[in-house]
Amino acid sequence: MKKIKILHIAATSTGGVGLNILLLAKYMRHEQFDVAVAFAPGCNLDQEFKNIGVKLYPITMTRSPYSIRNILGFIQLLALFRKEHFDIVHTHTSVGGVLGRIAARIMHIPVILWSIHGWAFNYPDGAFPGRKIFKVLEKYLDTCTDHYVAVSKNMKDIGISAGITTENKISIIYHGIEMEKYRAANGDTSIRRELGIDPDTYVVGTAGRFESQKGMDDFIHAARFVRQAVSNVKFLIVGDGPLKGRLERLSAELDIADAVCFTGWKDNVNKYIECMDIFCMSSLWEALPFMLLEAMALQKPVVATCVGGIPEILEHGKGGFLMPPRKPDEFARGVIDLLRTDGLKEEMGHFNRRRIEESFQTQTMITQYENLYRGFADHP
Repeated sequence: MKKIKILHIAATSTGGVGLNILLLAKYMRHEQFDVAVAFAPGCNLDQEFKNIGVKLYPITMTRSPYSIRNILGFIQLLALFRKEHFDIVHTHTSVGGVLGRIAARIMHIPVILWSIHGWAFNYPDGAFPGRKIFKVLEKYLDTCTDHYVAVSKNMKDIGISAGITTENKISIIYHGIEMEKYRAANGDTSIRRELGIDPDTYVVGTAGRFESQKGMDDFIHAARFVRQAVSNVKFLIVGDGPLKGRLERLSAELDIADAVCFTGWKDNVNKYIECMDIFCMSSLWEALPFMLLEAMALQKPVVATCVGGIPEILEHGKGGFLMPPRKPDEFARGVIDLLRTDGLKEEMGHFNRRRIEESFQTQTMITQYENLYRGFADHP
């Protein structure tokens, strides 16, 4: 049987998008699917793609839709499509979706897909004229798109309500994760010792890029409220990004710098999440955050904002608490309740691990994608 040749295109291999593509490339049946990836090199997952033998095509792209470098990326994609035949081009990210879909349509690729990890016109911090332009652009790109894969129902609903496309053109496939990589809480104290945190001190933490989307400033404001109610607590912030200096200054201005630990970027993020008593996610918007799945798989109770696809993963009152965005005082209340209620952290952590085991396993995701690809390959 002839293999189905698939090319994934993304502006970056970082974050949840990169992990999603990596899992697809790693676990799809190689006797049926020939998977290749095109993205801007120099990201943290590059070596992992090479380790599993995936064909990589370096393409000049940036995450910014305004960069002139993306023109070169578009030309490179056209050249790639002239040289190589692909049955399916599956695009990801905003820039990857724009360049990839248009180039694939020009070169008459049989099947063109786009995974909805977010709608640029729907980002709360985007300038209004920019949002209008992105919305018009997405309506045009619908003519270049045979099908969409939404990573959450929320992403699907936004696209339909905005008039971008129709319901029958969007499938929902949730992320899956490799459960064997995520140990349930096992009492490992090595990270606490490394950071100089006493065994009887609570650790409330978060992780992610230091960008406006992640609402890290709200987490620090919430930390002040928590510290006023609970004295023996440290706040662990794992990650890096352009807002790091501003966040460090904010913690000093709020007089909680002694209680906040910025670890910088860590490749072994899971080790740091393991040492947390509570995992927090204060994002302003999300599609379906991998980091949340990972924290839940690590048996952590979660306090998160009720945005995007987060409520589709985290069950309020069972695995943690869902709070409105930009309300650090209310967010803090969820953290304080978990710290003060005996046994609640453990109960919610156990619930979260079971939830991931039952609904967000890698193999479930892989099977759904394989069925989708085969359906389009048989009837393009």
